[in-house]
Amino acid sequence: MKFLILFFFTNLYLFSQTYESEEIIGGKQILTTKIATEIAVAQNTQLKRQLELIRQKKAEKYSAYGIYTPSLTFTQEGIPAENISQFAEKRWTISQDIDFPYTSFLRIKNIDEQLDAMQNEYEWKKKELIAEVKKTYARIVYFVELIRLRDEIKDITQKLYEIVKTKVEIGQISQLDLLNAELAKLEAENDHNDAIRNFMMSRYDLFYLMGLEPDQQQYTISFLDSLQYFEFNIPQHDILMNLEKTYDYQSAIKYEKSNSTLVNQAWSTLLPSLNINFYKQNYSDGFKYSGIEIGLKLPLWFGLDRQTDIQQAESKLRESQINLYETRLRIKRQIEHSWHSFDISRDIIINYKNNISDKSQQLLKLTTESYQLGQTDLYNLLNVQKTYINSKIRYLDALFDYYKQIIDLEKYLDNEIVFTK
Repeated sequence: MKFLILFFFTNLYLFSQTYESEEIIGGKQILTTKIATEIAVAQNTQLKRQLELIRQKKAEKYSAYGIYTPSLTFTQEGIPAENISQFAEKRWTISQDIDFPYTSFLRIKNIDEQLDAMQNEYEWKKKELIAEVKKTYARIVYFVELIRLRDEIKDITQKLYEIVKTKVEIGQISQLDLLNAELAKLEAENDHNDAIRNFMMSRYDLFYLMGLEPDQQQYTISFLDSLQYFEFNIPQHDILMNLEKTYDYQSAIKYEKSNSTLVNQAWSTLLPSLNINFYKQNYSDGFKYSGIEIGLKLPLWFGLDRQTDIQQAESKLRESQINLYETRLRIKRQIEHSWHSFDISRDIIINYKNNISDKSQQLLKLTTESYQLGQTDLYNLLNVQKTYINSKIRYLDALFDYYKQIIDLEKYLDNEIVFTK
């Protein structure tokens, strides 16, 4: 019954995902980050591979109990050389090897601890995947904005080229100014084409993360068309407080615990294992007697044959302890990098919105009018134009970085911040 319920809901989910994908491909829906992350979690190949590794580890438990396949032996003894049809005894024997129970217990415990670690690792990979999908989506929207900006810059350089061309025709300036204006126009066209190229590459990066079928990666898929600044502020200390709660860190702790159990398991192999033989035998014409043998495997050579496993287990424990320490340092570094980059990007955005935007636009307008009136030269106009362009691109870069750093910080928070609506 449980299997049928699971089968029904699994197929219902896959059907809804397929329908949703068809709606997006047909251009009837915008591919939002929510839809993109849902499809990615369901279809991303690396996430699926991690689930298969967990299933493989679960399957190891069946061989961890230390109860091996019994062997069945038939024996005839006392066969005379002159008459092979006669014998003194025949015997059927069932032989069973069993590990010491404590060893089996530790082996199963070790697998359970590894499963906990792998489950935490899976949850962390899922968080990283969602963050990567969001960052790639933000990059797509960034290039949509950049293409729009490059269009604007193309219009500006085209108008400047027409102004300079008119001035050359009436003899006010030389052909050198016309050449400079034409080069600026051509560079603007190249920058526009470069933005389109990067936009297309980002689209396919997103489709790869989503695990979208090649025939579903259509040009009709549409996206949100702008990055909007929103105020967000969180103390750095509040994020660092979550360091040890992250799935990444918890996974490292579980692996250390698992390797500690592995050391005990390796030492436990010095305990005797059991061998049990049960047999039916006779001395004449029928199986009239039964017998049993119990044997112990003892480490008579002081466990020399087990030293390799023991030393390897101890080395793995030390390695996992180093990895735990490195994980703590790495997470701390990632949080510090993301928080400081986010903080600086926010200052750049606010400074542009409050000061630079209006002033650079006004400066370009006044300088263009001055050039038309012959009150300034082309070199000054091109510099002002370059300042205007660079300030807008710097703002857009800061806005993209602002989104990207918050998305990275989301991995260490309990709630999502970016693309929630």
